[in-house]
Amino acid sequence: MKAPAFMALGVIVVTFVGLAPAPAAAAAASPAPATLQAGPAVDYAGLAFYPKRWQDRGLSTQLHPWPGERVIFFTTRTNFDSAVMARFVGRLDRAWKLYADLTGRSPNAFKQFDGKPVIAAVPDAGLTCGYGCGYVGATGIEVGGFYDGDYPLFAAKTNAFPHYYCYEMGRNYYTFGDRHSLFVTGYAVFMRYVCMDALGCDDADLKTRKIIEEAEALHAKADLDFLRAFTSVAGLDEKAPRLRRPDGKPLQPSDQPVLYASAMLKLRRDCGGDAWVKRFFAELVKCPKIKPDTRDAALRQSLNWFVAASCAAQRDLSDVFVDRWRFPLAREARQALAQVKWTSPEADAVSVLKALPATMAEAGK
Repeated sequence: MKAPAFMALGVIVVTFVGLAPAPAAAAAASPAPATLQAGPAVDYAGLAFYPKRWQDRGLSTQLHPWPGERVIFFTTRTNFDSAVMARFVGRLDRAWKLYADLTGRSPNAFKQFDGKPVIAAVPDAGLTCGYGCGYVGATGIEVGGFYDGDYPLFAAKTNAFPHYYCYEMGRNYYTFGDRHSLFVTGYAVFMRYVCMDALGCDDADLKTRKIIEEAEALHAKADLDFLRAFTSVAGLDEKAPRLRRPDGKPLQPSDQPVLYASAMLKLRRDCGGDAWVKRFFAELVKCPKIKPDTRDAALRQSLNWFVAASCAAQRDLSDVFVDRWRFPLAREARQALAQVKWTSPEADAVSVLKALPATMAEAGK
């Protein structure tokens, strides 16, 4: 089994393998407590992502656990309002459960305390790998903005919630390996908005969301081919802008994760909301693992996305992936997709992919 890798915001890393499905039927959520008390301090050194950084700065690793129903939240001190902390940890619990419900999967247990995933508020971001830092495919999150930003915001505004917590959970919950590994970061960007919406959170950074929401429509009017737009195997690295403003300057943000997230947000709006999201992940996990180390392999892995999305929507999405996003699908493959009875229970990702001709991605080269 490969060791888990963690990452800062917006950087792709190796994913964790050997992931288990979530329990078939999760227990109903218990009512959130009105107040929450922290437990006695414990030594966090064995859980810290970079314990030497704590040691080099002479910082105590004695942290206090705030036990949730599904996660454990650690802080350096306990002088927080107990009602606010009950709401905050309850929000983390609900977000964690939402990921389990929608993906049908569970991250590998790695950074755990009392059998629950660890989310730790470190004294500052310099102690970890970014403002937020999460393992890919395994439990463990560290956040660097709780004390000066997140807690005061949440205490002042009941529905406010920093979206990077939902983003880092998306890192932990990337459980699909090389079925969808071209899109690890974009998946987390997309799912943070799914999570924020489902939990009824107010996003303090609505400007960024608006730009992301609009990116797909701008791409549809541009001429960038599918692989250059949605992957990093065709000449543009992950963080390179894909879109330009009317004055010719790069539109920020419009990198590869943004385009993927924008595309998925469109599919979510058009194809059935979170019910579609849940069906999509159920179909995606049936798809083959394909290491995207060549152009052809990247197209074949991208076809997983195309077919799983179509199965979840119960219709052929060639008008979106091919006509709108310029996926280079061969005529024979498009004809095969047009013949699928998408509303049939037998029309799952496995059967659809098997029925496609070997030349499925030759057109448009």
